[in-house]
Amino acid sequence: MKFRSALLAALLAGALLTSPLAAAQQWTALGPFGGPVDSLTVDPTNDRVLYVATAEGVFTSADGGGTWLPIHAGIASGNVAVDPSRPATIYLSIGPRIARSDDGGAHWTESRRGLGPRSFPGALAVDPAKRSRIYLAAAGAWHSLDGGMSWRPARKRPLPQGDASLVSALVAVPRPAGTVFAATFGGLFKSGDGGDTWRRSSSGLPAGEIGALALAPSDPKTLWVSLPGSGVFRSTDGGLSWRITAAQPAGPIFGLTVSPTSPRTAWAGTLGKGIYRTTDGGASWSPAGPGPTAQVQAVAAGGRTLYAAVDPQGSDPGGVLASDDGGATWQSRNRGFAGVEARDLAVSPRDPGDLWAALSLGLVHSDDGGLSWEPVSQLPPVLPPTGPPIQSLAFPADGATLYALTNGRIWATELGATSWHPLPGDAAGPVFIGILRTHPDDPATLYAGNPVVIGVSHDAGATWRSAGIDLGCGFNDLAIAPSNPATLYAAGARSTPIPFRCQMDSAAALFRSTDGGATWTSAAAGLAGSFVEAVAVDPVDPRTLYAATGDALWKSTDGGDHWARTGAVNPPITALFVWPGSGAVWAAGPQGQILASHDAGSTWQPVASPQTAFIRRFIPDPTDLHRLYAVTSGGIWVLEDQP
Repeated sequence: MKFRSALLAALLAGALLTSPLAAAQQWTALGPFGGPVDSLTVDPTNDRVLYVATAEGVFTSADGGGTWLPIHAGIASGNVAVDPSRPATIYLSIGPRIARSDDGGAHWTESRRGLGPRSFPGALAVDPAKRSRIYLAAAGAWHSLDGGMSWRPARKRPLPQGDASLVSALVAVPRPAGTVFAATFGGLFKSGDGGDTWRRSSSGLPAGEIGALALAPSDPKTLWVSLPGSGVFRSTDGGLSWRITAAQPAGPIFGLTVSPTSPRTAWAGTLGKGIYRTTDGGASWSPAGPGPTAQVQAVAAGGRTLYAAVDPQGSDPGGVLASDDGGATWQSRNRGFAGVEARDLAVSPRDPGDLWAALSLGLVHSDDGGLSWEPVSQLPPVLPPTGPPIQSLAFPADGATLYALTNGRIWATELGATSWHPLPGDAAGPVFIGILRTHPDDPATLYAGNPVVIGVSHDAGATWRSAGIDLGCGFNDLAIAPSNPATLYAAGARSTPIPFRCQMDSAAALFRSTDGGATWTSAAAGLAGSFVEAVAVDPVDPRTLYAATGDALWKSTDGGDHWARTGAVNPPITALFVWPGSGAVWAAGPQGQILASHDAGSTWQPVASPQTAFIRRFIPDPTDLHRLYAVTSGGIWVLEDQP
C-alpha cells in the first residue's frame, strides 16, 4: 500500500526517528511531534546540536532541530549542561539524581553521592575554566570537583535560607576561574571561588525573583537578567552594577539569550507575548515572533539560528521553533520530538493508513499512516470547556463510522462527513475518564464506560443498558476475547465493604461475561492488589488471560476462576498485549519499558521499547497483525514487521 511504502522509505532514510541506543530498535515515533519543553540547550561548540529536556525524556538534534532522537526516556523534569571543552560529555538533572554521558547520550552513569536526602536537582552548569567542576541547583547551590560523581554544598558562605535558596538558573563565567552566578527566587548571587562562598550581586537590581539569566558569549563581563514585574537589567562589569533597559518587553520573561557575536543583541522570551529583540543593549525592543500570544519557555541563540521552546496552544503542539533571520520568520523543528500526550488511537479497518488520534491537545487525523497529521477542526462539544476533549476513539467492524467518547457522551461521524452527532443513548454520564470499545465482528455492538458504570449497546448506541457489575472505585480496561467475542473481561477496582472508601480499602476487581455482556460473574478470586490496571486475553483460548495489578502480573487458564503470579515483572504494568500467532506476552512497565515472555509468563526479557515515559495502550492494526501501535504519553509509536 502507498502509505506503507512511504513509511518504510522514511525508516530506511537514515532511521532518523529511531533511538541509537538499541541496535534492534524497531519502534518509530509517528508523533504528532512537539510538546512542552522544560529546558532548551545549544551545544556551545556547535549550534546545530541541540538538547531538550521534557516530561517524556531528553531528545537531541544534530541538524538544528530538523530531526530529533530520544537519548534518555521518562523523566519528571530535567536540565541539560554541555561540557564546552568536550561537547560529547553532557550532564542531566533528573528529579533527585544526576546523570552523565561521555558519548552524547548513548550511555549514562547516574550519581547523587553527597546530595542531601531532600535535594531535587534543577539547573546545571559546567565551569568553562575547569571542566571537572560542575555546578548544580539542588535546594541551594552545590558543586562537584570530580565531574559529577560526588557533590558538596558551599563550605564557607552558602546561599541564604528561604526564597534565596531556590535556584532557577546557573551561569558559569570563563574568567575569572571559579566565577558562577545563581538566579534565585530571592535575587542574584555570585561566587568567585567555585561555589564555596556566595554574595548578593544586586547593585542596581530590585529585590525579588530572577526570572532569567544570560551571559554574553563574546563578552563574559556582560550579563542580562529579568525580574518579573520589574523588567530586564544589564551589567557590563561582571555583575558589580546593573541598569534597567528601556522600553521593556511586555509580559513575564522567563527566557533570555544573547547573540554569540554581539553583547548588545539579546532576545527575551515572554509568557503570552512572544519574543522581543534588542540590538542596542536594551535601549529599544521590538517584537520578534513567533506569535503575539506565544508562551515562550526558553530561547537560545546559536551562530546564525535563534531557537525557541514554545508551549502548546489549542491544537498547536508547540515544541521547538527556529528562526534564521533573527526572529522575523519561524519554522517548526519538531520531527522526531515526541512530547505530546496521546489518549487513544483508532485505526480504520478499511484503510490502515487512516489514523485518528485523541491527544491532550485535541483530535488529529492522518491519511498516510502517521507520516503527517492535521488537527480536526470539527469536534464534538466538550462540557465543561476545560475538560479533556476526547478520552477514547473506536471504529466499528465495518469502518463506516468513527465514534468518540467525551465526558460520558458518545459522538459519531460518518467517514467523509464534516460534523458530529450525538448517539441518542447516554452511555455513562458526564465524566472525564472513559473507555470505548467496539465488537470485532458486529458493527452494531458497542461497549462504553466511565470510572464506575459500564454500558452495553447492541443497536449502534441507540439504547444502552448497564452491565450491572460493581466497579465503584474505577473502570480501567475492557478486553474482548479475539477467538470468542462473546467473552469479555472488565477490569478495575471496588471498595469493600463500605462504598466511597476507595483510597483506603479498594480491592482488585475483574468480571467475566460469556454472553456478550448480558451477565457477568466475578473473576478476581485470588487476585491480590488494590486495582487491576490492564487485562489481555490469549488470541486462541478465551479462558487464558493476564491481569496487571499494582503489585504483580497474574495469569489464569480458567477464565479467572484461579490465578497465579507470573515470573518476575517490575510493576506497575500499564498495558498488556498478547501477540497473535506466537502467543508472546508483552507488558509495558515503568518509563515505557516493555518486557516480553515467550513461555506463557514464566520468564521475561526486555525488548525494544518506545523512548517514552508511559505506554497507555497497545493497538494492533486490524488489517495486518504484524503491525502494532502504542498509545503513549509521548504520542503514537508504531512497530513494523514483528513476527
